[in-house]
Amino acid sequence: MIKIRNVYLLSLIVIGLIACTDKPSKNKKNDIKSSEEEVLKSDKAIPFEGIWTRKFSMGEGKKQQVFYTVKSEGIEYRMEGAVPMGYTIEMDTFIAKDNRWIGRKGEISYVIFAKNITNNSITLYKQKVESFEEALTIPFPSDSTRSQFTSWNVYQKNIE
Repeated sequence: MIKIRNVYLLSLIVIGLIACTDKPSKNKKNDIKSSEEEVLKSDKAIPFEGIWTRKFSMGEGKKQQVFYTVKSEGIEYRMEGAVPMGYTIEMDTFIAKDNRWIGRKGEISYVIFAKNITNNSITLYKQKVESFEEALTIPFPSDSTRSQFTSWNVYQKNIE
């Protein structure tokens, strides 16, 4: 009787130890997102928070001005001029090592890269992506990277 009880107790201990092991999750998206959120939390702030603006022309007499209002919870995009528009992209993750900001507007995901950050100007590149995973793995764009509605653009600090 004592032997059966010992085997039973030993079995419970082994099962408990196995259940408590640190196994990798099968949900890689959550693992990646959690580790990237830790990166954001450790950095405490996005280094280019503020209002950034640029003016450009969409053709003869069609002047536009774009505003990016960068905050820790998201980016407000506003365009004024011949073709006005505005929306907010909620932040999912910020990776400081390559200034990679990842967010979404509804079901649409975006990655925004920043470089040449100074007190007065910044260079931004915004791209729509298929998924959060793509936003994490897309390579940092080269200086000559261009696609429809996407290229590196210089923005000035807007003091309102």
